[in-house]
Amino acid sequence: MLQLISRQLRIFGFLLPLGLAAQNKTELTTTVEPAAAFTVFTNEVFGAYPFQLPASGDLQLVREQSMLLQANVKNHRLHGAWASFYPQAQKMDEGMLVKGVPDGAWKTWYPNGQLKSVRSYDADLFFKVQADIDLNHTKISRFILSERYKKEGKKVLQVLSANYSFRIHQKTIPADLALLVAQNQQQPAHYHPPFKNALHHGLYMNYYENGAVQDSGYYNQGLRNGLWEHHLADGTFWRGLYKNGTRINDWKYYTAEGKVQLFILYDEKGNELRRKQL
Repeated sequence: MLQLISRQLRIFGFLLPLGLAAQNKTELTTTVEPAAAFTVFTNEVFGAYPFQLPASGDLQLVREQSMLLQANVKNHRLHGAWASFYPQAQKMDEGMLVKGVPDGAWKTWYPNGQLKSVRSYDADLFFKVQADIDLNHTKISRFILSERYKKEGKKVLQVLSANYSFRIHQKTIPADLALLVAQNQQQPAHYHPPFKNALHHGLYMNYYENGAVQDSGYYNQGLRNGLWEHHLADGTFWRGLYKNGTRINDWKYYTAEGKVQLFILYDEKGNELRRKQL
C-alpha cells in the first residue's frame, strides 16, 4: 500500500507547518494498480494540467518504510523541489518546478545509480513563449518559436512537450502521482517526468547505462543551437552544428576510432547540399 501524505494543511486559508498540524494529518491511500482514468497527451500543448493534487503543502510517498517521492504543491500544481526514488532509496529523478513547469537542471538515474540524463529548463521563458503563442499577433513575435508557429503551425510546438524531452513512447500518464512513480519504477526505459510541458534552455545530456555519453549539446529558447554530438552504442558518432533547431553547415560521422567516415553539408535552412563517403 502506498501512502500519499500531505505534510501541511490549509486551515481557514493559512498553511500550518507539520509540527502544528501533526494531530490532523491527512493521509490519502492508493494502490499501484492502473488508474481508471488517464490523461491522454496530444499535440494540444497547452491543455489541462494532468495531475489531481491537494491545494497546497508538502507531499511524501512512502511504501514499506521506504521514501518513494518528495514534492511540494501550490495551487493544485507541483511547485518547488521534486525527487522520486527506486526501491531501496536509489534516486530516480530530481529537479525544481514552477507552477507545474520544470525550471533549472532536471536529472534522472538508471536503477543501478548511473546518471541517465540531464536537462536544463526555463519555466519563466516557457510562460513568456506560451503567452506569445496564445496572443498570436500577426506582426509581432518576441521568440523564434512563436514566429515559427505562425509559419509551421502546431507541429513546431512539439518541442515544448515532455514527450519530446524524453522521447516517450508511452503517450498516457496517470493523474495519480503514486501511479506515475510506480510506472517509472517498473518501466525505466519509458520514464515519464511529472510534467506535461517544458522549455529547454541550456545543457542537454543523455548517457548509456555504462556511463558513456549518448547525446550532448545545448538548447536556446527551446531549440537546439551550437555544437552537438550523437553517439551510437557501437562507439560511432555524429558531430555538427544546429541553428534554431535546424542542422546547418558540416556534419560528420565518425568511426569508433575517431576517423571521419561520412561528410554531409547543409545550408542555413537544413537542406542537404552534398555528401561524401570517406
